[in-house]
Amino acid sequence: MDPKGVRHRVEKLGCSSKSECQLKIWTNAEPFDPKKHDTWLGEDAHHAELRSAVSHPPSTTSASPWILAITAVGDPVSNLCVHRECFRLMLDRFEMTPYISHVFTEEIFHLSQHTLFDEKTEEPKAVVLLLRVPRNSESVSVMMRINLHDMSSTFFVTASEQSTAEYLHHRVISERDLLERNPIYLLIFILEERLVRYWAWLERLKDQVNEIETVTDMVCGGWSKHNMKPDRVARLKSPMARLKQLHGSRIELSHLGIVVKFLLRMGGFCIEIVEVVEKLRDSLQISKTKSSHQKKLVEHVRFFVSRLEFVQDKVGEVVERLQTQVNVVYSHISQKDSQTNIEISTTSTQIASRAADDSLVMRTITILTLTFLPASLVAVRWTPRCARHC
Repeated sequence: MDPKGVRHRVEKLGCSSKSECQLKIWTNAEPFDPKKHDTWLGEDAHHAELRSAVSHPPSTTSASPWILAITAVGDPVSNLCVHRECFRLMLDRFEMTPYISHVFTEEIFHLSQHTLFDEKTEEPKAVVLLLRVPRNSESVSVMMRINLHDMSSTFFVTASEQSTAEYLHHRVISERDLLERNPIYLLIFILEERLVRYWAWLERLKDQVNEIETVTDMVCGGWSKHNMKPDRVARLKSPMARLKQLHGSRIELSHLGIVVKFLLRMGGFCIEIVEVVEKLRDSLQISKTKSSHQKKLVEHVRFFVSRLEFVQDKVGEVVERLQTQVNVVYSHISQKDSQTNIEISTTSTQIASRAADDSLVMRTITILTLTFLPASLVAVRWTPRCARHC
């Protein structure tokens, strides 16, 4: 890798001045000991620990794969709890200078697979996967390298939220046997975590729509929202308040639809990578992964894909229900505006009628004045003085 290119790209990343990530290394050659293989990369030890792990990965006497897993909290785009030097070492390991700046410095959802070749033999030696899984406020970013010869793997996972990082950290340790069969299981762990999170997101939005349906009495008896707070009911009776909430929910549902669609693509991506790795191993005349293991992995992915398809359908249902409520609000506002216009028209008619009456009175006064004006003038001019002259 070009050192200048690496430095330039690392400078773009939101790395911190110290490392707060966990390093896990284990092999099949010896019993797994969490205390031995689970290392916290502190500010003092991170360079030596990580340099040793990346430069000299574990080796085994058998063909059993080894696993080097590094997890951290944060987002490379904004603030990642990894020292820049640590990240540079990881980039060296993944050999991904041309792509890393795009995936880890832009808030764009991403899935890609890259094949690494041996410079001498020009044969494929590893597959590298880069992912940025939505949504951006709760993103998970992944760099994964799978060695084709023995299926050993190195992966670096970052999560914006502490709870997500801890969940993935636990899954990696507790289900290490699945990762040994195929490192793609890491992506399935992420699929599962995202599915639970997205379903909770959808439930919250559906609950908001259900509240409005209950207030407008446009819901089946069994679907009514119970135990709503009186102040909440009073607020939602206002058409403008309902419209404001519906607009906010519609924006979130649109984003959720995009996010679920991405996750469905990720499911297909997992199956595609399994096939790509097997084809590359076959081209190197390496024994294939056990068909039973491969089938179980694919079935596992398809299981979550089927659940995601249901979530996608449910998003469509909630959008339709929301749109119905939007139409109701617009109709209510239109009726209110029409009533206001009628009242204004009625008031205008009354004003015009009164003006006409006033005009008639003024005309009558004018006519009477003109009729009796000559007699008045005569009466005024016929004074005693005038009479004497006569």
